[in-house]
Amino acid sequence: MSLVERIGGVLAAPRVTLRAALAGPPGRATSDVAWLLMAKVICGNLPHIVRAWFRAVELGPAAGAAAFLGVIGEALPDVIGILVGGMLLSLFDRGRKRRPPAQAGALDLAACAWIPYFAVELVAAIALGVLGAPAWLRDVGHVVALGWAAVVWSVGLIVLQSSTEAP
Repeated sequence: MSLVERIGGVLAAPRVTLRAALAGPPGRATSDVAWLLMAKVICGNLPHIVRAWFRAVELGPAAGAAAFLGVIGEALPDVIGILVGGMLLSLFDRGRKRRPPAQAGALDLAACAWIPYFAVELVAAIALGVLGAPAWLRDVGHVVALGWAAVVWSVGLIVLQSSTEAP
């Protein structure tokens, strides 16, 4: 599957896509999410990144690095959420020892569960910024995003547990 099929598949048909992600090589879903996180940081903070660059030129590399780390730190809640989701999935992974090491695991499924969260947050940001939607819509967007991510995470748990059951 291509990158677009993997991302769209999580949004449209999570069970099929998560089964394919679990059967595939480890790290593919996490690398997809890494690209999405990088795009989120760059698109959302481009003026701050440029400011960090000029700060490094004016005040030295240490000041620029500190400003750049502040920009990168905005992705930290998403990364922590993915890691916590992966740890929780691995706690419930009964067949971890029976799964071949060349197969994807809990962290890949948790990374896939972040994709709907990102999609809803993106739509909410566009609605708030471009359409001038009311601010309370941001809170509704967070609730919807977390709910959809929780549903996909639960589907990932089901897929993870059903993939290791004896035939």
